[in-house]
This record gives sequence, structure tokens and C-alpha cells, in this order.
Amino acid sequence: MSLKRMTALILFAVMLGSVIATTAAQAATSTVSPCYTNTHSIYASLNIAGGTASCFGKVSPYGEKSCSIIVTLYKKAGSNWKYVASWSASAKNGSRATASGTANISKGTYKVVSVGYVDGERTEAETAEKTY
Repeated sequence: MSLKRMTALILFAVMLGSVIATTAAQAATSTVSPCYTNTHSIYASLNIAGGTASCFGKVSPYGEKSCSIIVTLYKKAGSNWKYVASWSASAKNGSRATASGTANISKGTYKVVSVGYVDGERTEAETAEKTY
């Protein structure tokens, strides 16, 4: 193999390694978010104070679309989640739909799941688990 070919091969290997390292670094720091056609955003929240769970959720559409939301409170039961309560709301003409409610709870671990519907598109948001 000639010196010229050997140099070209080494240069190619170095450049390839650099591209792979750059791509791996970008992948490690990038956040991938789902892209929805009709839904601008969806949100869920849970606050627990003195035996009362306050639950809230909202969904916002793109454009002048109608939307609805169901906000559900769950309690952890072993490795499963048990339904506790739910609230729902809807909105038209591009307004966001918000639903909220409170529930008396006992000791345990809880979460809230918001499920939104915008023009047939289903999206979901979930809170972190909270223990009372």
C-alpha cells in the first residue's frame, strides 16, 4: 500500500471517529418531545395537603379546534393503580379545556393522569408519584 493511500485511509478513519463522537454527544444532550398535529400542550398537577388531594389538568389546541380533558386521580395498590376520582371538561373555538377537583384521601401513594382529546388526537400527561 502506498504512503498516499495509507495517509488517506488514516485521515478517513479520524474523520469518521470525529463524526461518531459528535453525534453521540448530541444524542446524549438532546431532548425528544412528541409532535402533535392538533394539541399545543397538555398538563397535569397534584397537590396533597392534610388528607386532601387537589388535582388539575388542562389541554390547549392549535387553532380554532374543540377539545376535552379527563383528569383522573389514582392510588397505588401494590404494583397497580386503583381509580379514586375523575373530573372532565371541554372547550370550543380554540379555548383550552381545564378540569380540577379535590378528593379526601387516606395514607398512600397517588398520581394524576390527564388525558386530552383535540380533534380526534389523544394526548396524555402524568404527574410524579406523591406519598401522603
